[in-house]
Amino acid sequence: MQHHYARLNTEHIPHYVNWLEHGAVSKVRHDLSTCSASWAHAAVDAIEGDIFLKTGTMEPLSVQQILDCDHYSWGCHGGLYTNAFEYAIQNPLMTEKDYGYTGKPQACAYDKTKGKA
Repeated sequence: MQHHYARLNTEHIPHYVNWLEHGAVSKVRHDLSTCSASWAHAAVDAIEGDIFLKTGTMEPLSVQQILDCDHYSWGCHGGLYTNAFEYAIQNPLMTEKDYGYTGKPQACAYDKTKGKA
């Protein structure tokens, strides 16, 4: 089998970029609970980064909404970021301010009128 490799021209790429300085990364969310929510945090961080690249603005989105409302994953018992993406396509995420993180399972409290992204 023959392998084909693409070569990436990296001459125009800077050696270092601090995305915090550009406002492209939300603050670190410390999760001291026993909730295994890294999959939801990763998905929301990726969505926030994508929105930043498209709009130049960063607004923290709700991880708790994914945990509570993505019924294809298992909330605090784990899940798939791809399920979170599919959920967010159908149900725009609310802001962290409107649907705050508790780090424990609770009933879905999604408000469609407050969906942002």
